[in-house]
Amino acid sequence: MEREDPLQQTNAHLLPIEKIFSNINTEHEITFETQQKLMTHNCLFMIQLAGNLNISFSVTSLAVHLCNYFFNRRCYLYYDRYVISLTFLAHIVHQVVASSCLLLANKIKDGGDIRLNNIATAYHKTLVSLENKTELLDDTTLNKIKDKLSKTEIKVLQTLDYDFDFDIPYPHIYRIYNKYFKDEPDPEKKIYHLSRAICLDIYKTYAPLVYPSTVIALTAIITACFLLNFELPPSNFQKLRAAREQQKTEDTRMTDEAPDDVEKKLNEEKGDKGQDKKLLSFIDWIEDIDKTINLKDILEVQNLLYDFINTYQSY
Repeated sequence: MEREDPLQQTNAHLLPIEKIFSNINTEHEITFETQQKLMTHNCLFMIQLAGNLNISFSVTSLAVHLCNYFFNRRCYLYYDRYVISLTFLAHIVHQVVASSCLLLANKIKDGGDIRLNNIATAYHKTLVSLENKTELLDDTTLNKIKDKLSKTEIKVLQTLDYDFDFDIPYPHIYRIYNKYFKDEPDPEKKIYHLSRAICLDIYKTYAPLVYPSTVIALTAIITACFLLNFELPPSNFQKLRAAREQQKTEDTRMTDEAPDDVEKKLNEEKGDKGQDKKLLSFIDWIEDIDKTINLKDILEVQNLLYDFINTYQSY
């Protein structure tokens, strides 16, 4: 039996860009700008809820991804923030999809060590704090929240066709950092930790729905290095490349051309004029990480991130 290409499996849930700007919500006259705001507020709610439960970045990111994927197929009008009510019991549908996605993501990634009762309690605590309320959580309210969360979790599973094998960026961040940054002067691992935080901010945009997780991970690392004034590519890559170049030089000795001539031709093909060496080295580093990564995709994800930062917050 032929094995499935792991890259194709990773990209199986990615959506074409036109699906972002034209979906069931736009059919109901919910503009893309409004959807982006809802997407961001859902993410912020899940981050706060996850913080109250000490849930990891990986689980939180997966929950955000599940929620955004869900609302690309289902209309906000029938599930989330447009519900209007005067009492808390009638208002518990507010953000319930986001909470159910966090519950489901925890089961997928961590085996469900956070119980339904904990999610429901934290949901109530988070929601009333955001709405500046002081309502106590009684058994009736708790049971209604738990019932709503359970039913919504089933709706999420059905919407995703029970297929939630989503790839997330954090393992890629760990792999890239360990390979290229472990010998750099970064004893507190600031690059690593800031990359993880930036990655979560990227999840407040639609980028993870469109671009592979490797692109999201690398964009987060590049942005972190920029904010920390860390030069790229990392020096460890230069060492790895030097070793490969030495091997390549030895291999070219088997040809009719001298190694210097081969290097000269390579430089001519790349348009290496001295000032371009740094850019070429940067591109070589990206290709070394993953040959399928497109530099244009990284720039587009960065633009989405910067637009978000300028609109909603700053580091």
